Amino acid sequence: MRVTICEDKHDMGYQAAKLGITIIKEAIEKKGHAVIAVATGLSQFSLYEHLAKADIDWSKVEAFGLAEYVDLPDTHPSSFRYYLNNRFVQKVTHLGAFHQINGDAENLEEEVKRLNALIKRKKSGCIIPWHWGKRTYWVQ
Repeated sequence: MRVTICEDKHDMGYQAAKLGITIIKEAIEKKGHAVIAVATGLSQFSLYEHLAKADIDWSKVEAFGLAEYVDLPDTHPSSFRYYLNNRFVQKVTHLGAFHQINGDAENLEEEVKRLNALIKRKKSGCIIPWHWGKRTYWVQ
């Protein structure tokens, strides 16, 4: 396991982005594309700022949102879709695809089935940036 000690949350975001950029580029080089899951929270701000500036062919990256509140529209500032659209999706250039969890879908069971079907069709593993407290993990 790699342990990186960071000066502060901004440095943590930078270090996490450096590692994530390497992993994403390696996936694109080996498989022609990368599949990532994107999380929300204050700890992600710096990470997404650095990822958005990275020299990555984002058209070869497919992203999945990890969570959403039930019955909260994507226009609500507390919505995870709102957060991810504003903090990540709109900041990267030509993202290949972004699959959101539609928490205000009429039929939530069908929404879960839709997402599960999308995930099962992926031929490569999913790369997940995961912050826990003052730590960042990239799970493949």
